[in-house]
Amino acid sequence: MSKPKRITKLADLMPDKANANRGTERGRSLLEKSLQECGAGRSIVADKDGEVIAGNKALEAAARLGLPVRVVETDGQELVVVQRTDLDLTEGGKARRLAYLDNRVGELGLEWDAEQIAADIAAGLQLGDLFSKDELQGLRGWAEIKEKKITRGGRLYNAGEGHDVEPFKLAHRVEAAWRAQGHKALDLYSGLGQLAEWYRRRFGSVVTVDRAIAEVDYPMTAEAFIARHLSEHLDFDFVDFDDEGTPAKVIQQFLAAIAGKRPAPFVLALTDGNGLNLKCRGKLDFGATYLTAEAGIRYAVAEDYERFEELVTGFIVRASERNGFAATQWSSYRGREGNVVYQTWLIAPA
Repeated sequence: MSKPKRITKLADLMPDKANANRGTERGRSLLEKSLQECGAGRSIVADKDGEVIAGNKALEAAARLGLPVRVVETDGQELVVVQRTDLDLTEGGKARRLAYLDNRVGELGLEWDAEQIAADIAAGLQLGDLFSKDELQGLRGWAEIKEKKITRGGRLYNAGEGHDVEPFKLAHRVEAAWRAQGHKALDLYSGLGQLAEWYRRRFGSVVTVDRAIAEVDYPMTAEAFIARHLSEHLDFDFVDFDDEGTPAKVIQQFLAAIAGKRPAPFVLALTDGNGLNLKCRGKLDFGATYLTAEAGIRYAVAEDYERFEELVTGFIVRASERNGFAATQWSSYRGREGNVVYQTWLIAPA
């Protein structure tokens, strides 16, 4: 990981372009009034590169007022306290008024961006514990997003940036779906269901699973679905592991669960986004994850990243053989600047 950016002035900070809070005019006005009247209360939070995680509206207001900056570097293991030496809650009303302003600004300045939330969920961000199904449906614009259809290019109509399906990923999956039997597909990382919409054009039934969103058949993790409900759907013809992380351990669980129970072949599609971790020399237990001969956790090296696609390919072969299957690769594509591997396979009893 690169060194933190040195921040000395407001201009060194950048707003979050994917901030899910649109903000409101009344909230912005009251925030600026609070800063003018009572000074800065809360701190804001930025990442190592100076992009603001929390406090985007405060950054805007502070920039308009030309406030100076004091940076406190931390790794999150301690609570940073802003002590206002000029305020006393027992004397006068300024401190008490700041307390009201702080709460009221938070209340009035929040307007969720349904489209950004939808994009984050589709990208794999886990938000199921933050929003209930009813809360999502209550967001302004959510119903319109859910009603949109997919174009031939894979994009939700008028959905904005962030919703495109990688063209080669989509092409290979659609081809694989049409080569499969058309009875049932399992979409284990369904998100907003872009791929599920394509699969419904081919399969009589599509079972959707995702823990990040309630509007699926099974709002739970893929691991939980395999443990609790896969036995109810052994008549599937196609299964998709579209995970922006790595689905390797879930694929192992899946193949072990159906071993000896699948007399017919099926199609397996996967997305493995572990390339960025390898590229950044992150830690990984290669043996446990990809069934290599290695034991224990180690840091990735340059060769691991270079051979990422080969690593995923070898894993599918080994995982299949371990559970009595033979794997034939139909397609493999390395996208997202080399950080993600997309593959489709025919898996048949050995």
